[in-house]
Amino acid sequence: MPLYSRRGGRAPSAAQLDGLLDLANAGLVLGNDGWISNGTGSVCLRPAETTPVVSAEMSTDEFGHTWLTRRAAKGDLAMMASELRGICASLEEAGSGKSLLCALVPFRNSADDAMAMIYRFKRGAWYPFVPAGDHKRDNSRELGLQAALSDQLTIEPDLTKWSPLWGAPGMPVAPAS
Repeated sequence: MPLYSRRGGRAPSAAQLDGLLDLANAGLVLGNDGWISNGTGSVCLRPAETTPVVSAEMSTDEFGHTWLTRRAAKGDLAMMASELRGICASLEEAGSGKSLLCALVPFRNSADDAMAMIYRFKRGAWYPFVPAGDHKRDNSRELGLQAALSDQLTIEPDLTKWSPLWGAPGMPVAPAS
């Protein structure tokens, strides 16, 4: 189901962009837990009839969502957050701000496990996504990350809003369990 369909047809609200920059604050906690960003970050837009003009790699997923991806140095969360914030600010200036759905920043740890932090623009909140095989999630690790990051980030309190983003750009496939 497309991300925007879950809104029940309500008009989109203004995107809350400043929460993106909070990711840099979480870097120490994530690093202490062994998570290092893989150097990519993506912004997802609802399907549109026009293509945004932004300096980023562009792709389209199976639901027709546009993904804009930027690269930064591996582990540099401050730069990645700034890059993603810049994409979003450009889109808002061009009148496409209401198309913003979420941002995704993928991570790996020393055991080569995958994880992503996902930011929902309309809710102004982050949540972790930890794949654990073929369309399976590691809910206990997600809840552990929620607890560990709650002092650094606004974490989405409604767990039903924690949508997995299988196959999102930059999101590595988790090994089969």
